[in-house]
Amino acid sequence: MANYKKYVDEIKKNYDIVIYEKNYREIILKEFEYSKFLQDYFQEYMDKENGLDLNWSTLMVLFIKASKEKNVTLVEKYHKELRKYKSNYYVEYVLGEINLMYYGDLFKAKDAFNNALKLKGDDGDCYYNLGFIYYLLGIFEKSFEFYIKAIKYSDYTLNPENLKNKAISSILFYYKLVEKDEGKLKELCNKDYKNMTNEEIIKTLKGEALNEE
Repeated sequence: MANYKKYVDEIKKNYDIVIYEKNYREIILKEFEYSKFLQDYFQEYMDKENGLDLNWSTLMVLFIKASKEKNVTLVEKYHKELRKYKSNYYVEYVLGEINLMYYGDLFKAKDAFNNALKLKGDDGDCYYNLGFIYYLLGIFEKSFEFYIKAIKYSDYTLNPENLKNKAISSILFYYKLVEKDEGKLKELCNKDYKNMTNEEIIKTLKGEALNEE
């Protein structure tokens, strides 16, 4: 665990942050000040998990910083060190993004996003990414299911409206690709989704896709 001293110095040098035993929780939560959902998640994670220490916290801060900077090399470096601790949702999600967007490894990305959902089951972005992965794999029914879940849990994301719009567009594309019914597709495209609740959007899209009135 002596490595934490090296990481403390690295954080001070690169980010002008002084981290120690009594303030690391506050520093980690501050890294997620843009997202109440992530703050709540990490507050609970740090409260419940035994064995988290200054070494973990320095690695976690460096991992978060590297992920924000989109530095894949450093993300992977710090992840290797974090493996000795119980994983968390954020780590798994970042690994999923890297495998999907950087390496194009759909199967590793799928595993990482599924792991993330096991740790935080209400993340709409994870569901959307899995929908996209299943679409690329040609498993369209599964893709549809995950896009629906993305809409269901969109309110637990940074940009709910953007995620809903992406998921709706993806479902409409699925409807065109799989159902090949231009008339019903046009009807779906003309729906006013902005004035619908998530439940109403899901009911509309599922009902039309399943040819139910």
